[in-house]
Amino acid sequence: LLSDGSVTLVSAKSVPILKTRTWCKGGNGYVMTRSTGTAISMQRFLTKAKPNEIVDHIDRNPLNNRLENLRICTKQTNAINILTRSDSSTGYKGVSYYKKTGKFRAYINVNGKQIHLGLFDTAEQAAQKYADIARIIYGSFSPV
Repeated sequence: LLSDGSVTLVSAKSVPILKTRTWCKGGNGYVMTRSTGTAISMQRFLTKAKPNEIVDHIDRNPLNNRLENLRICTKQTNAINILTRSDSSTGYKGVSYYKKTGKFRAYINVNGKQIHLGLFDTAEQAAQKYADIARIIYGSFSPV
């Protein structure tokens, strides 16, 4: 239970160290505390992440701070593990409508380059192609 009444999930072995501080949910949705005047997130505190390291919530839930849900990653791999943008016209990550052909285009970004995966009759088919390739390329960081 956080100071603002919110609830966060933590591993049983983390409880003793977490009890030494007061935790609250920050404006960004992450659980925070203060250490010598500087704000620190619970996921960074628990993983002892270095300043240049990113801590990723595998399930994308910033209130799930169980150790098995946290992993150290790079900025690039963390960006991979995001959901479909809210402004997506198709509702799928890696899928856009291609007016010229009237088909749905599947694409994936790898190392800053966009790779065309094909044109499909339905958004669902294009999304499936994206998902298949994302699992191969991104492994456990795949967003689908």
